[in-house]
Amino acid sequence: MRALKSEWIKLKSIRSTWISIAIVSVVILLNVIVLSESTSFNNKGGIWNLTHIVCGQAIIVVCGIIIMIFASNEFDNGIIDQSLLATPNRTTYFLSKGLISSLYMTIFGIICMLLSFISIYAIERTHSF
Repeated sequence: MRALKSEWIKLKSIRSTWISIAIVSVVILLNVIVLSESTSFNNKGGIWNLTHIVCGQAIIVVCGIIIMIFASNEFDNGIIDQSLLATPNRTTYFLSKGLISSLYMTIFGIICMLLSFISIYAIERTHSF
């Protein structure tokens, strides 16, 4: 439990994590707007298909960015030694890092899917009148 808490604190305190999340969120919403303007929603699955395409691609990019930042930050700051000393078992250390990264990406993915769906739905409603 202590390893999970320390990994969450480390991920939360990295400023580049939040900057990259903000940039990717803006790119996702811009993609949604551009694609929804050029797509007709004749079938019922159109909104969900478009949402899945845009968010799926963006979440893959964000996963790569976050994991790269999360892993390289410890090497950059030289705190990898303290992290490995604080957690005597390396398996616990790497599992906690993976679990926190996965949880973070799951929450980000759910939020992106909901925001994309809401924005596509709003654009579709304006075109239906």
